[in-house]
Amino acid sequence: MKNIIFLFLIGLSTFSFAGADLGEFEPPYTVVADSFESAVPLGFCLVKGYAFNYGVAVPNGKVSTLNGVYHTKTDSSGAYKLLIPESDSSIFFFKSQFNEVVVWNYDFKSQHVVTLNFNSGANNLMLISDKPVIYLYSDIEISATLKLDYHGDITFTYPQLDSEWRVKISETGLEHKGKPYPYLFWEGESSSLHMNERSDHSVDGEIVENNSVISFLEQKLDELGFNSNEKTDFITFWGPRMIKSNYCLVQFVLDDDYEKQIASLTIQPKPDASRRVYMYFKAFDEVPEFEVHPQSFKSFERKGFALLEWGGSEIKTEKINL
Repeated sequence: MKNIIFLFLIGLSTFSFAGADLGEFEPPYTVVADSFESAVPLGFCLVKGYAFNYGVAVPNGKVSTLNGVYHTKTDSSGAYKLLIPESDSSIFFFKSQFNEVVVWNYDFKSQHVVTLNFNSGANNLMLISDKPVIYLYSDIEISATLKLDYHGDITFTYPQLDSEWRVKISETGLEHKGKPYPYLFWEGESSSLHMNERSDHSVDGEIVENNSVISFLEQKLDELGFNSNEKTDFITFWGPRMIKSNYCLVQFVLDDDYEKQIASLTIQPKPDASRRVYMYFKAFDEVPEFEVHPQSFKSFERKGFALLEWGGSEIKTEKINL
């Protein structure tokens, strides 16, 4: 699904960086050339190039379309070649222990050769808000408008957001311009997102082992008042990403803090019940040695016109000190 974009970049946070020069910016990927070549099959584009980490070749890394149908691996020199359909607009590079890089919304033209180099060690200061979705419910039919003010740049919305969303909500679901949708979707990138820490540099959150990720999320989402559909959507999106490493530091940001730190949402009429949930997580191969304070939550009572929103960010810094 092209409306769900997995974009993992290095995030700027309140954590201090060890061994990173933030004054030198390197893009996560570079398009070196893009030209027509008749030898490339009609309807396909040949993508080739190298994968580097701070200038050093990265062998045996995966280069793939988002759906995983077309994929290859880098050779001993970091080089790769991948033939993909022109209908694809996103590819990614991934290797364990390296920053994942995604090329999003590129026009891979039929019978073109695109030379594209990945830089998995890029100092990209932007952090991605992944898949914030807004569910709306009402036991009577109502019309509502929603205005979103994200503290960064919105990169994608579905259905398309102009100045506002105008929707109808009823027991049968959500409609926008006469079409049904399960939720309102948006994504963005910002340099101001960060995991919150206390004055003593400890963190509110929890360190979760990979074999406990699913049960942990089920418990926390139940506490937060998610219904079964919302919980399934959340876990199937975040779960596969969180279990890749041995441990995750997880922190939730709720409601008023979501409004202040991530995005404000103006809704007319105002919902009778609202819950907004944002999750940060940072993956570790070994148990991180810093103090954490477990978070507990009160549920919210769904009544009348109700809203639930969730999104999140993965912090991809190589080294952090708390």
